[in-house]
Parts: sequence; structure tokens; C-alpha cells
Amino acid sequence: LSAWRSHGVFPDSFWQRFAGGITPVFNNAASLMAAHSHIYPSLLVDQDKIFSVWNQMLPYVYTFEDAQTPLYIAQMPESNPNSGQCVIFRHDQEHNDGSLVMCGFPLYYMQAGGVRGFLQALISDLDIQTSNDLPPLPQLPASIDVYPNPFNPSATISLYLPQSGTATIELYNIKGQLQKSHTLNHIKAGDHQITLDATDSRGKPLPSGIYLIRLKTASSQIVKRITLLK
Repeated sequence: LSAWRSHGVFPDSFWQRFAGGITPVFNNAASLMAAHSHIYPSLLVDQDKIFSVWNQMLPYVYTFEDAQTPLYIAQMPESNPNSGQCVIFRHDQEHNDGSLVMCGFPLYYMQAGGVRGFLQALISDLDIQTSNDLPPLPQLPASIDVYPNPFNPSATISLYLPQSGTATIELYNIKGQLQKSHTLNHIKAGDHQITLDATDSRGKPLPSGIYLIRLKTASSQIVKRITLLK
């Protein structure tokens, strides 16, 4: 289950019967920066999907106390007492009667690469059976996300590549001038992360402003706008 502000509609009997008696805690203010796991990819807030007044964080988030199997913990400002608390949990029912996986926030607002990696791994872990008669799922296109955005002095670039091969990442200023490029040779299909620092190809610091980051593969090109704010 992945929803927003709806966990409060569930009665206590639901939490006792299906969630192992956990206690949901509502965080009204914008506070979720990311969710991290020891076994799944990190989930980072997609800055292109939220309002600027939220200061790059997601509001209306539930954390969960006393979860028996926490999958993700919340990264929040240090002043928030719920930072480090469970924000996604799994509870397996007795007698192999199914499993509940609940998120304290909508996955829609997180960067696609992390969500994709999480769901693919989770489906495998839950051993969800599918019919052999179903048509294969269409191949997902390449994607690129940058966090944080605006950034200073560095940002994390999350890539998803549907095919193995060569990928090139290029950084341009708003005038269209190439500032730096990085080629990834023989890179495998799947999710990857690299670090972008605020320097050009000669190591010279870049000025504040809007930049364009381009991902080039054999079959596609994607451009993402990012902001360096010093």
C-alpha cells in the first residue's frame, strides 16, 4: 500500500490484525528528505514533482513505530524526532496467508529509478506468482534523475539503462556550452548512481546558475535541467 494522508482512516483493529500492532505517527510538515534501506535502493524525493514551498522535502508522511520488519527508514532534519524511524514496513501474515507492505508516503513523489529498483526486488522477495500466459512487460525507457536539485557542491545522478552498452553524461551551461562529460563504457543494464560535482572539465568551480545535463545512449537522449545554487 502506498498512499498519502489516508493511513489515519484505518481502525486500530486493522493495525493489530494485518500490521502486527504497529503505531502510525503522522508528520504534517514537509520533512521527508529520502528513505534508505540496507537491502533496497534509496528512495529520493523527485524535485520536479513537489512544490518549492516544501523546501525539497515531502509533507504528510507517516512513520511507523514497533514495525517487526522495517524495510526503509526516514531521512528527516535532525530536529525531527521521527528521523531514523521506519517509513516502509513489511508484515507477513501467519500460516503463509499473505504479506502487507505499507509505505508512509506515495511512491509517485520519489525518483523513478529508486522506485523501480525497489518494486522489482520486492516482487522477487514476495515470490509473487504470475501467469505464463500473460504478455511480457514492455521495456522501460532510459531515465535520469538528479538529487538534490538545486545542488551545492555535489549531486547524485541516478540512471536507469534498459540495455547494456555505452552511456555518456554531458553537462552544459544555459548557453549550450559543454562544461564536462563522462562516458560509461560497457555499463550493464539497470540502475546506477554517480556523483556530479560543481566543477568543469578542468576542475574549475562552476558559477551558480541553470545547467542542462544530457544522458546519451545508443537508442535515446534525455535532457534534465538542474540548478547550481551557491
